Amino acid sequence: MRALRNFVYVLLATLLASGASAGPAVPGESTADAALATDVTRFIVTYDKASVPGCDQRKIVDTKVLELWPNRHPRLERWTLDRCGTAIDYLVLFSPNGEGGTNFAVRPES
Repeated sequence: MRALRNFVYVLLATLLASGASAGPAVPGESTADAALATDVTRFIVTYDKASVPGCDQRKIVDTKVLELWPNRHPRLERWTLDRCGTAIDYLVLFSPNGEGGTNFAVRPES
């Protein structure tokens, strides 16, 4: 029974880590798919941890599209990070990489 329970825990952790979910990739307006949202989220959290250590609770709580490319795809978005109860805004610039993917650049919004 214990082995079965451990297997279920590992299976759930694997599904969660792979991005398998029924909901949106991040809250708010962002149109980033799950893989891109995961990459941007990891980057923002890692950057924020390096910039302001001492908080172990960070998560993206909102996104907002600020600018669109002429083809109506998002170009610039604001992603809001909750850092231990404090809202921190980051600007995320998306650009097509010419191979069907998307590059992004992140900076704190001042």
